[in-house]
Amino acid sequence: MSRGLIRVLSVPVLTLLMVLHGCSGDAKDNSAADAMDTAETSGGKDLPMDTPPADLHTDAKDATDVVPADLLEIHEVLPEIITDHTEQTGEVPVECEDGPPVCSQDGLAIVQCINSQWVPKSLCLADEGKLCFEGQCVWPWTHGNPTFDQCLGHPAATTESLADKAAFYDDVAVRLHLNPELKFVTHVDLPQGEVPCPDGVEGPCLGAVPSVETATVQDVLRWHSGENDGLWSALYMASQAFRYSVTSSPQALETLRILMEGQEIRMKITGVPGLFTRQYAGPGPFGIGCPEEESHYVTDLEKDDNRWVRIGEDGCARVIDRETMEWTVTDHCGLDQFANWCFLDNVSQDEYAGHILALVYVYTLVDDAELKNKAASMLEQVAKHLIDNDLVFVDWDGRPTEHGYYYATSMKDTPGFATVQVLETILAGYFATGNQEVKEYYDNCLLQKAGKQKCLPWPFEQPVPYTDHLDDMFMYMPPAGCKSNWNNMSMMMASFHALIWMERNPETRKMIQDALDTEMMRADNPRAIIKDNNPWYNFIWASQKFLGPDSDGPALDAVREGICTLRQFPARKHQRNIDNTVNYPHDCDGRLDESLTNVAIPVSERCLHTFSWWGCPYRRQKCTENKTTYLQPGDYLLAYWMGRYYGFIGEAE
Repeated sequence: MSRGLIRVLSVPVLTLLMVLHGCSGDAKDNSAADAMDTAETSGGKDLPMDTPPADLHTDAKDATDVVPADLLEIHEVLPEIITDHTEQTGEVPVECEDGPPVCSQDGLAIVQCINSQWVPKSLCLADEGKLCFEGQCVWPWTHGNPTFDQCLGHPAATTESLADKAAFYDDVAVRLHLNPELKFVTHVDLPQGEVPCPDGVEGPCLGAVPSVETATVQDVLRWHSGENDGLWSALYMASQAFRYSVTSSPQALETLRILMEGQEIRMKITGVPGLFTRQYAGPGPFGIGCPEEESHYVTDLEKDDNRWVRIGEDGCARVIDRETMEWTVTDHCGLDQFANWCFLDNVSQDEYAGHILALVYVYTLVDDAELKNKAASMLEQVAKHLIDNDLVFVDWDGRPTEHGYYYATSMKDTPGFATVQVLETILAGYFATGNQEVKEYYDNCLLQKAGKQKCLPWPFEQPVPYTDHLDDMFMYMPPAGCKSNWNNMSMMMASFHALIWMERNPETRKMIQDALDTEMMRADNPRAIIKDNNPWYNFIWASQKFLGPDSDGPALDAVREGICTLRQFPARKHQRNIDNTVNYPHDCDGRLDESLTNVAIPVSERCLHTFSWWGCPYRRQKCTENKTTYLQPGDYLLAYWMGRYYGFIGEAE
């Protein structure tokens, strides 16, 4: 009997079998502590990374293993299932000859013909997030054993290799950009003092700047800080989770410990479980202090501005009342450990896009019990905060944050945009902890699996699966995408990345993957982000797109373009003399009336930004060389280590 005929299995029947098996594509109910025992087990050393999602892990099944007892029980009732299915659909599953285990036709499981009927032997996707290939469960991005072009010899490539640049950026991030007291990374200024001028030279004359090759935090003149500190530091933290999973680097692990302490500070200082602050500062020699100007602490009537909150010696929050303009001690207390610290309120969705992504990958990729438990705890707190507040982030003062509305009909964002973020955030709370309350909410409120159930009080909310909103993302704004918001694009890509990784139900996962495809990457728009040559976007796409049987195959071109962009990325992250307005003519005005051209400008011809993959690549700009300010390198490192983890970038490269 031919292998092709053996591989035929009805997908609806397989789905029924998965439901009977007790999986139905959902994650298993394991606690974070129970997951520790399996977190270090390899699913195949030939893969780019051998630690699968810890609480959902089972070893890759060899095709010669015996059929598990619970699946043999399925075989006993298989005739009845087949009869019922045939009566309902008229579809008759193909009979088979008894033989060794093989892949199901859809690649979701390893199946075996027993007594002339197919029996699932291992549910690759439901149990492990994998696909079946050549009789084994493998990571989706390795299905078919693709090979990826490394973009050798690109004319705009730096002389340094990808690995050389990563080695430098990993080193400089720790010795120069990681604030040892505040425990997050940020940009820094290095000093350049005045020196005596040579005879005949009019001053001022400036001395040498400490070399970035050797400078440390002790050399820093000024630490930069801003309202999105949490987002940028979280993305860097995600890079170190990928780095650790690939290399087991002790430096990466220690860096993660420091950054996770910063994550805990960022949540605890608000005094609200699940609520991160945008920005914080302390009273010590941190290099970043609380604002001195009192206007920063004046309360905001509409809650549409971010305001600083000072914590007194008594552990209570203090603000300046907008009516009396007097300092007021609030009843928000219990913050004694942060006496004389301050934090910026009104956290937004873009902050959480970074936090959830980073915490999911720390939990998933790092085989350290303490860090996994910390990540799981924070993910659970965030999910429960949203559930308890009807999918709205409620600030320390009891008011919803301006950009903290996660329910689909809030009118703050499009229904599809809110859907992707809330599905990711709630699923992460269950994925990392096995919390049944969170699972119940995800399954039966957001996905309506148990039938129509109105869970939210908001007037336009209807009892429909949130996946129904995935076609309503509206990411590209006319004309020709010019008015699109690339900040929103990046939030969506971060959320899609973790959501697809965690979602194990084949039907739900496929709907989300289709939205990533048609609403984002390959949308019908001249500025669809598949054209951005953005390595972060492209590696998310290549790893999480629909792959395996009946797909259009691996994203080979996207991977190549991503690697080409990394080859062009500067070897040192300071501003250079750039004027791309000469070679790239004006095409249209962007969302903020900035001048855009009609093609994505190569990264070698762009001004550098905090996270280069976050912004619009069509923007025409000029910038001047500055070797006193160095930007933190989370952008290069996240894309590079993702590429290494997924096997897109070779170690030698």
